[in-house]
Amino acid sequence: MKCLRCGSENREGVKFCGDCGAKFLISCPRCNAENPPENKFCNECGQAVSTSMKPPPKELTFDEKLFKIQRYLPQGLTEKILSQRDRIEGERKQVTVLFTDMAGYTPLTEKLDPEETYSLMDEVYEILIHKVADYGGTVNELTGDGVMALFGAPIALEDAPQRAIRASLAIHREMVQFNDRMRREKPGLPPLRMRAGIHTGPVVVGTVGNDLRVEFKAVGDTVNLASRMEGLAEPGATYVSEAGMGKSRLLYEFRKAVLNEDITFLEGKCLSFGRGVAYQPISDILKSNFYIREGDGDSVIRNKVTLGLQVICVDEGPAMPYLLELLSVKDSGIEKIQLSPEGKKDRTIETLKKILVKGSELRPLVIAIEDLLWIDKTSEDVLKYILESIPGARVLLIFTYRTEFVPTWGARSYHNQINLNCLSNRESLVMVTHLLGTDYLESALEEVILEKTAGIPFFIEEFIKSLKDLRFIERKDSTYRIAKKLQAIGIPSTSQDVIMARVDALPERAKEVLQVGSLIEREFGYQLLKEVMYQQEGVWLSKYRT
Repeated sequence: MKCLRCGSENREGVKFCGDCGAKFLISCPRCNAENPPENKFCNECGQAVSTSMKPPPKELTFDEKLFKIQRYLPQGLTEKILSQRDRIEGERKQVTVLFTDMAGYTPLTEKLDPEETYSLMDEVYEILIHKVADYGGTVNELTGDGVMALFGAPIALEDAPQRAIRASLAIHREMVQFNDRMRREKPGLPPLRMRAGIHTGPVVVGTVGNDLRVEFKAVGDTVNLASRMEGLAEPGATYVSEAGMGKSRLLYEFRKAVLNEDITFLEGKCLSFGRGVAYQPISDILKSNFYIREGDGDSVIRNKVTLGLQVICVDEGPAMPYLLELLSVKDSGIEKIQLSPEGKKDRTIETLKKILVKGSELRPLVIAIEDLLWIDKTSEDVLKYILESIPGARVLLIFTYRTEFVPTWGARSYHNQINLNCLSNRESLVMVTHLLGTDYLESALEEVILEKTAGIPFFIEEFIKSLKDLRFIERKDSTYRIAKKLQAIGIPSTSQDVIMARVDALPERAKEVLQVGSLIEREFGYQLLKEVMYQQEGVWLSKYRT
């Protein structure tokens, strides 16, 4: 006799498996009569008993679960990790950590049997792993009823915090749909919602095994703080630890300043992983304009667009197909328009222009688009056309981008550029004293801060935080001073994200030169890192090959 639980063979006539102890005779759910395992129906009353013969699911080990999720890793990451194994191990990385945890897990286990609970949690894990992978992250640990995911390790990402945030929001959206389906299939099941916490900080890569089990040892409180942020979050919410101090912060402060003004403020964002998606930031702006939310169905979107066009007095007939197509609505009607692709693009741009002009006639319109350096080509064409065709309209366009992006309209009279220059020494020290809550600093401490932060506000904020957390400084009376010898103080997070993403993209020989140089002389290494940011790989290699 073959045991249905463990598969081992037993002699005929035994009642229990000799290997796992499973009972061979099956009790009828109606009359409790015992039946042999091959029976499909009870010998006494005819009740179907085959459903009770189903073996319980095999409990996977932690390593088996990790092996199972490898197929969800971003394409090409497996090979890159293994090819760089010797270089990755022991490497200090700036990483964004995402923790998720399920709210309502205990009530769930009380309503379902272990087999059903296992099956349901397997579906939840699929959601979590897929959404993390969609945004370039890797699941480092399964935590029982959630995951710990890393963005920016083992391979650096330039915009790891943004990816982690978008992954967490995608998880929340997917769980809403999951609950809707469970409500239909299992009435009375309590809704399942995830809590998420995100924090960015340094970690050190421990070991990389052949099965891609990556273990990270956190430096400081990076992982712990992310876990605490998750613990503070309410079900369905994401808590994030760090605000910036650069161009995004400036835009944020501007938005707050005009909050109570009689204007329309619309926002869009270009994404590093969205360059191949046409009209990506334009779609964001349309959603903001028509109050379209995540989860709105096609019919809801149609109604909102119709109402919005009526408010600004735009004929919905000609405009609707182009707008619905940009909003990814099925059966937009654009396929019925007999125009070439270029003709449809021109009509789309004209429709967008009309909406902006008509909207600005009701009240002044401010449109902000962040990170223009990652804009897709089609959206850039849209902005160029709009900038050249709306003179006199009450429209203010605000773009944020790094200096390497050169806008094609930069020389136009209607374009003004504000450069965020570094703070002077005096301004830097004013900021430091404000952060520390004192007017007095030891001169040696002032020199270290000015040298390491280079007048960059975000660097100053992160550097002061690191000095306090690591207890390198102390307050005596009303003066802050150096408490002990300063050692190997890391570059603040956002800068390191940018630098490491570009260093990882270099040929291995070039990367080795940087790492060895930084060990020999920290300042020399830092200058090389900055050089890489502004030089092409070929030029850099020829300059530093020796």
